[in-house]
Amino acid sequence: MTPIAGSDLLIHVGCKEKKAGWTCLDMVAREEVDLVSDMADIAAVKDGNVKAIYASHVLEHRHYGKIGPQFGPQGNSLDVLTEWHRILEKDGHLMISVPDLEALSGMFINERLGEGVEKAQRRFHIMRIMFGGNAEDGDVHMAGYDFDIIGGFLEAAGFCRIKRVREFGLFNDSSVLWWDWEKGQTVHGGDVGEEGGVQISLNVIARKC
Repeated sequence: MTPIAGSDLLIHVGCKEKKAGWTCLDMVAREEVDLVSDMADIAAVKDGNVKAIYASHVLEHRHYGKIGPQFGPQGNSLDVLTEWHRILEKDGHLMISVPDLEALSGMFINERLGEGVEKAQRRFHIMRIMFGGNAEDGDVHMAGYDFDIIGGFLEAAGFCRIKRVREFGLFNDSSVLWWDWEKGQTVHGGDVGEEGGVQISLNVIARKC
């Protein structure tokens, strides 16, 4: 594989939206994809050549391994994060968004979902956010994260200065989705109705130590 030239690269993993200055990486070749690669083995990028990585709702599609980051041998999630750590430059930052398991669990049992068929339909919608929409091959989730869990994986991969943020302000994707109580469905954060809503994504920034 021919290495990507240059340094201070900006890599968008699993992108569906082109943005100037960002290299689009995905396992599947599409018109918008610049680099076809497994996100756990980005051989075309040299060590320390990336300024920032953005990944929205992709890490949960990899298995967390037999046991978690504090207890020994690891699986795919840590492999992915370790590879991202390898290609980032010193103090480079990772912006990562995953479904927020804590928020979604609270939504699933919330009385505001209604009753009867309406409640069942809304719970089904929330369940699909947790476990994957099954809209296409590979659209299943193999792991769930809250801030503590993903923080443990990030630390195990060598990241530090881990913090939660409301949004990244970069792409119009799942990282900006909220659950709207009035509509009983997901909407963009700016479209939440008067009854309010819940942010469904856990958005985190971490630095390479």
